Amino acid sequence: MSISQLLVPNNFSLFISNSTVTSKSASVAATTTLTSANSGEIISLITNAGAVTLNLPALQAGLNFNIFVQHALANAVTIKSPSAVINGNVLSNDGTPIATITNKTNVILGTTSVIGDWFDITCDGTLYYIVGATSVHGSVTTS
Repeated sequence: MSISQLLVPNNFSLFISNSTVTSKSASVAATTTLTSANSGEIISLITNAGAVTLNLPALQAGLNFNIFVQHALANAVTIKSPSAVINGNVLSNDGTPIATITNKTNVILGTTSVIGDWFDITCDGTLYYIVGATSVHGSVTTS
């Protein structure tokens, strides 16, 4: 790895690395149980032959999962926490809140979800927090 230093005004130094940035990713098409080892992954939801459940691990501070719809969903995908600890908001592409989530166990992505819908889930050790965006009102429900 080579590093070069760029000088900018006010004696501020910025170090730029020429190394390649990598991220972890996984594709999901069947029921899957995530673990802390999956934290930080970009999880792509691909065409599913049947209903899929994406089980979140036990609460642990610092967990983070980035979930994207990569292909049209043939069946619903349920993001499931161990208990009613999911909180947050999902917005439509026009900025309108379509789902305010308070102490829920399941976030269900319906078959009207579209490619590019995304959901970011973070844990503080007590609760899971979700933020996300979808293009279709009604494509996300909770229970």
